[in-house]
This record gives sequence, C-alpha cells and structure tokens, in this order.
Amino acid sequence: MKLRIWIPSLLLLVLFLGCVKRPELFLPKGDLTFDTDTVRFDTIFTNFDSPTERLVVRNHSGNHMLISSIKLEKGTDYNLIFDGIAGDEITDYELEDGDSVIAFLSFTSQERDAYSRDRLLFTVGDVTQKVEIEAFIWDAIYYKDSVLGGFGSDNLTVMGPDHRHVIDGPLYVADGHTLRILPGTQIYFTPRKDDNFNLISSIIVFGRLIVEGLPGGEVVFQQTRTGNRFEESGGQWRGIAFGNIAKASTIDHALIKNGLIGIYQEYQNSGIGPKVTLTNTEIRNMGAYGILSVGYLPTLPVYPQLQVDNCLIHNCVEGTVGLFGGGKHEFRHTTLANYTIDFTRNKPQLVVNNYDSITVFPMQASFENCLIWGSEEEEFVPDSFPVSNQFDVTFTASLVRTTLRPKGYNVITANDLDFPRFVAPTAGKAPERDYRLEENSPAINLGQPLQGLGRDKYGVQHDFRPDAGCFEYKE
Repeated sequence: MKLRIWIPSLLLLVLFLGCVKRPELFLPKGDLTFDTDTVRFDTIFTNFDSPTERLVVRNHSGNHMLISSIKLEKGTDYNLIFDGIAGDEITDYELEDGDSVIAFLSFTSQERDAYSRDRLLFTVGDVTQKVEIEAFIWDAIYYKDSVLGGFGSDNLTVMGPDHRHVIDGPLYVADGHTLRILPGTQIYFTPRKDDNFNLISSIIVFGRLIVEGLPGGEVVFQQTRTGNRFEESGGQWRGIAFGNIAKASTIDHALIKNGLIGIYQEYQNSGIGPKVTLTNTEIRNMGAYGILSVGYLPTLPVYPQLQVDNCLIHNCVEGTVGLFGGGKHEFRHTTLANYTIDFTRNKPQLVVNNYDSITVFPMQASFENCLIWGSEEEEFVPDSFPVSNQFDVTFTASLVRTTLRPKGYNVITANDLDFPRFVAPTAGKAPERDYRLEENSPAINLGQPLQGLGRDKYGVQHDFRPDAGCFEYKE
C-alpha cells in the first residue's frame, strides 16, 4: 500500500519539474540605451543640498544582460544610487530584456565657482558605455533663519557682488540695523516651507534696507532653483517685507522676480520721508502680488508708506498692486501690466481698499503719469466704504483700463486690449515682454513734468511733455 502511493507521487513531481521553464541565462553582451547622453545639473551652490537628477537605463538588446560594473569614473563629486543600491561601484547587475532601471545622481563636491565633470560607466563584457555628468558650482554666503543686528552688534551689514548670497528661511533686519546691498549683487532664496506649507524664505525688515543698484548693475532677488522650468515661474520664495517699525528704506535699480509677494508693507510710517522708496525697479512673476500694502491706521501718516517711481510691475497672479486698509501711497511714472499668459485670473490688477470687517480707515493714493493696463476689461477697483473724506484715490495724466470714471485730471480710459500700443506685451516669457511704447500710443505726451523724475527707467531723458508709464518713447 505504501509503495503504490509513493510511486505516483514521484511521477507527478517529475512531470511538474519538467514543465517548469528554466530561467534564461544573463549574458555579458549587448548594448544599453539611455534617455540622455549627458546628465546636467542646473547651477548649484557649494554646501547646499543639490537637486537629484536621474538617468533611465534600458535593455533592448534581445537578451537578458549581465552588467559586470556600474561606477563613476572619478567618484569624487557625485553620489550614485542605482536601482536603490548606493555605492561607489555596483557589480554583476542582472537586467532582463525589455526592462529598465533608474540611476539617481546627487552632487557632493566642495568645489567653489568651478565646473564639475564626471562619467557614469557601464561595463558589459568587454564593452564600456559612458554617460557624461556636468554641473557648474557657485560659491555663496548662506543665511539660514538669521538675524542681522541686535544687542552688541554693529549697525550695518553689507552684501556685495563678490559673493552670491543664499537666504534659507527668514532673514531679519533688526530695528536700528541697516542692510546695504551693493550694485550687481545676486540674492537667492530657497523654496523652503513651514509645517503649514507656507513659503518662508524672505527678507523681513524692521530696521532699514538700502539697495543701491545701477543701470547695468541691477541687484537681483530671485530663486535658488535654476533651469528653464524655474527661470520665470512665480511662487518660489516669499518676498521682501517691511514691518511696522521699518523706516526710510530705498530700493533702486533692482529686479525682484519669481516670489510670492514682491514688496509687502504693513501699518505705520513713523520716520521722516517715505517708509519704502522704490525706483527704477522691475517686479515680475509673483504668485500673489507685486506690491501689497496694509494700513489699518486711524489717521494718515505724514509721509507715504510707499513711494514708487519709474517702476515696471507685471505678470502677478492676484494683482500687480493691492492697497488694503487705507494708508498713504504715491506712484509716479509707473507701468502696471498684467496679461494672462502664464496663469488665469478674473480679478483687476489694481485694488484699493479702505476698510476691514468693522472699521473704516483713511486712504490716500495718487497715480501720476502712470500706465495701468492688462487683459481684464476692468483693471482698477476702488473698494471703498461710503464714509466721507476717507477715500482719496486720484489719477493724473494716466492711462487706465477701466469702465469707471476715476477721479483725476487728464485720465484716459478705454476697453481696447491693445490700446496702450505696447511693443510686445504678450511675447513669450517675462524677459521677452516689451512694455515700451509704439509710435501711435495714446500714452505718448500724456504726462506732465514731475520734480525729480527727468529720466525714465532706462535713463532716457523725458521731453517737456513726458509719456505715461516708466518708458519714454524714442523714435
């Protein structure tokens, strides 16, 4: 009985094993294919976590492949993780025909202002295939959750063009301290967020900020991430903020781009002169506002909280300028332009408001020789509570896209999208957009001479009848 049971079981086992397909051999032959011949890192900073780049490796050779070695040729500047395996060299890796695997590369060098190259080598049999790796490294000074000034410190910090400056988290300028930024300086902000996913890399001023850019030597405030997909994209860092006790700050010949709020100002101005003076400056690609000011004061300050002259503000998702809760503001020879190319919006780009949920605050805002235009039929909203003598918004010698009849003198309004006759308001990305005036623009000779503003943003001399906006037309 036992013998009869054992013999059929043995036969079944033999038959089963005979039907199982033996694994094919992994052979040391064939060519790999790659999704690129060069892994390029966008410009990265010394001592700062680099992005991780990837390389897709595929086997379409027609046979299962044995890769005898995968390694970095020099192995000094980069880290390699291949199919989850980290190491200087991976050996005898089996890759089935038709399969793919991903190699992850990160940068680890301490080089400064250098061009780094290496190669990733794949050896199959007697053949070695090579993929180039390239990166350019910038040296920089880092500020991580930092405070400039305070007890026992000097009252001045200078940032210059001899180094790039990377700000990770908030950089506070303390009360009584001045941050001075010299011509040509490059300031970079990381995309760091807090636990609530709010961007926090920013400059927050309670003392003074003095930005001393020059024509051709502008001070640039921008993001750390580089490459085409980041170069002109908003919402990558928070912005530059001026707290209640900040005084007499100036920003001249600067470019502020790709943040959330370019300039934020809050509450009082208790100093002599404007709290923030912005001149010959461009603000673009903001995820919210180019300029956002909140007042919430029972009385107007003696001097403006914001003085904005010869500035170009454009391509901002919520609006180019938002003035909320009253306050005192002056804009002269400034162009506000918002065309929905890179984003969608259905709000006016200029909003002026003088109340919160329960209180009305005095508002005084003037726009002289300004040009305010965009893709919405209504680009200006006076959001005022009906209380007398609490809302004074005036336009003088300005061109405004609105269906309203704003208060002022020599104001031209219209609904024609192309009415200002900009050279190229919707051409490509922001740097390619051209808000200079064509020869038949109604903004030409619309303005009036203004003291201290004899030249436009580019330094072109105004004639005796200046043009509206920040650019003077020249044949």
